[in-house]
Amino acid sequence: MDEERLKVLIELIKIQCTKEEISRVLNTSRRSLERELQAAGYSYKQLYEQHQADGNASLRRSQWAAARHGNAAMLIWLGKQYLGQRDMQHVDNTSSDGSMSPHKRKLTGADLDKELARRGIPKELLEETWSKSN
Repeated sequence: MDEERLKVLIELIKIQCTKEEISRVLNTSRRSLERELQAAGYSYKQLYEQHQADGNASLRRSQWAAARHGNAAMLIWLGKQYLGQRDMQHVDNTSSDGSMSPHKRKLTGADLDKELARRGIPKELLEETWSKSN
């Protein structure tokens, strides 16, 4: 493999190209690419691991530079990735009749029995738990 083809290969690896894509750009098959590299004393796997990391570092530098230059989308994305920030959404589930109120209602009698049945909870289990906690 001549120096120019090797340079192209490395640059393609840095931008996360697949072996298939690299082979197409170099106008060869994947198997021929492997043989060509092997004949020149290179391992595709080692080249990929080394230069993919270089590409990742370059991408990270570019992202940080974009954020430093005020790119709002990049600032938000980096905040989510590294600072645990997230979008906050306020959802109001209240309804006019109060049935979806965020405040808990006390269920008693028949309403309690219906809710337990709906959830598949035996009433006896609730009574056991209640007697143990009191």
